[in-house]
Amino acid sequence: MGDPRLARAIIQKVRRRVTIPLTVKFRLGLDDARMNYLELGRVCEGEGVNAVALHARTARQMFSGKADRERIRLLKQTLSIPVSGNGDIESPMDALAMLRETGCDGIMIGRAAIKNPWIFRQIAAVQNGNPAPEPTIEERRDLILFHFSLLREREDERLALHKIRTFTGWYTHGLPDGRSLRQRINSLTTVSEFIDAIEGFFSVLLAA
Repeated sequence: MGDPRLARAIIQKVRRRVTIPLTVKFRLGLDDARMNYLELGRVCEGEGVNAVALHARTARQMFSGKADRERIRLLKQTLSIPVSGNGDIESPMDALAMLRETGCDGIMIGRAAIKNPWIFRQIAAVQNGNPAPEPTIEERRDLILFHFSLLREREDERLALHKIRTFTGWYTHGLPDGRSLRQRINSLTTVSEFIDAIEGFFSVLLAA
């Protein structure tokens, strides 16, 4: 975003090379003094980009402060191609509020989907006037074991165990004795120990 001419050249080249729909995600700008998101949005539209997504923070902000939904609304009003809003979507109500306040065409969810992969169906349920369904105990267990199996396909045993610990913490958040499980798996060193710990923990919950 600090070099709009280069950005245009990149978009032009990618647009010529791909036949699938082309989308571009960008921020407000490098910092408060250099907010050129409207300019970049117009470039995208003019070069045949099919849709854009705006993370409504500057690059300098990283993930600090709050996403500025008013900027998403302005981008939506400026462009004729679809605009998705991104930033601070932590719950179904956040998603609905962004849609309502900005008029954007879609929602992009990042960090919240890592912690709560069920957020998409929860948003869909709330949109249809239903309560947001919480994941079942079985779903939490199955996701941990499935995620671990994917890691084991790509990583060695030690690294797979290291990576799954963080996700297990998120996937078991709010469960009874979840903290004790998280503390236990920090000391485990083998795949079989981890699987036994997960299956044992959830079998107790299911039997309760």
